[in-house]
Amino acid sequence: MKVIVALIGFVGLFSCKQPKVVGIQQMSYIMADMHLADAYASLAYQSDTLGVKNNLNKNLDTLQAQYAVIFANYHLTETSFFANLNYYKAQPSLWDSLYGLVQKRLTNMKPKEIN
Repeated sequence: MKVIVALIGFVGLFSCKQPKVVGIQQMSYIMADMHLADAYASLAYQSDTLGVKNNLNKNLDTLQAQYAVIFANYHLTETSFFANLNYYKAQPSLWDSLYGLVQKRLTNMKPKEIN
């Protein structure tokens, strides 16, 4: 019985595939791109031709499309992105370092890089 329990525990330990942790430099690029996508989608929402700011579906569709491009560009799935995000959030010193890099990247961007 102990052997069966140990075997089940061993299989269970290795059957849960852990997502690969994205390095902090690459994660800073991903996060910067995500912030730019958020800003773009926000502008798409605010630029309704009638001046009515109730076009939330357009905003969400735009944001979802932008995120899909970012995930494809960095070879991530939505699940692996959020797993990495949670990894960094769980470690405050890494989270602070990550956002320091994101802020630096966004601050140093030239207008042509933003498009």
